[in-house]
Amino acid sequence: MKRHWREPESVEDLTEAFQLIDVNKDGSVDVKELTNFLTSFGEALSEQEVKAVVSAYDVDGDGKLNYKEFISKLLRSNIE
Repeated sequence: MKRHWREPESVEDLTEAFQLIDVNKDGSVDVKELTNFLTSFGEALSEQEVKAVVSAYDVDGDGKLNYKEFISKLLRSNIE
């Protein structure tokens, strides 16, 4: 089922989005989780494209986005 995205308006919205994407509840978003989430909104990104997004904001280099990395990226995007 395709869902509709709305821009997050608060840190609480970003936290909720992170929790939705982090399906296995390990405290980080991996490439598979992010790909599945984006696909559910009709975004047709390849695994390589999603890997590029993750690695661009993966400060600690573990191949995943933890909560802090995720929130920092989205807050920065909403300011710019």
